[in-house]
Amino acid sequence: MLATELAPHLQKKHTNDLLPVLINLMMNEQNQKMRTQATSVVLNVVQGMVNEAENEEDDVDGREILKPFVADLLRALVELLKHSIQSKYEPLQSEVLNVLHSVCSVILADFGVYFNDFMPMMKEILSNVGNITMSDKKLRAKAIDTIGSIIIAVSDCDDKAQFAPGVHEITQVLANALQQGLRDDDPQDEAIKNTLTQSAGFLQKDFAPYMQFLTQ
Repeated sequence: MLATELAPHLQKKHTNDLLPVLINLMMNEQNQKMRTQATSVVLNVVQGMVNEAENEEDDVDGREILKPFVADLLRALVELLKHSIQSKYEPLQSEVLNVLHSVCSVILADFGVYFNDFMPMMKEILSNVGNITMSDKKLRAKAIDTIGSIIIAVSDCDDKAQFAPGVHEITQVLANALQQGLRDDDPQDEAIKNTLTQSAGFLQKDFAPYMQFLTQ
């Protein structure tokens, strides 16, 4: 994608032009494939904001660039995730999770105010998406990875206590899934262990009851 190939220069110079148009498509386009494509382009724009530059000239302050658009973008992601869950349209659901994962990586603590908008839907995905086909398992693994990125983001908040009950609850859900056993080729296994590692960093000593699941 051009947004990736031209990063970080495109993000520095053209985000103000691109994101409002793309967010409008995500919110108002009726065709699901078009909404999915718009979401995919947003993913490429946001991924280009992740600062992996090799020199200072190419450094990107993604948080500052994205800041004017965060509220509208996350509102669009909430609506699209609800819609994709209800309609069981996996391509859109998958792209929304990808964007959410990247946004968390860029804005970190600024995501805290949106925690309660998204975490219930993460749990809904794990409750409602099947666990038989590899396609379903990959979608569940993507949701679990996204939960990990949410936990990393709120770990950066000054007041973490407000998120502790939600992190405890999802940690228990993931620990139970490991306890029930997963096949070696199940992508959820690695995703769960990675996300439990993020939970451990957040909960610290309160993670002790779950430590046994990371050492299995």
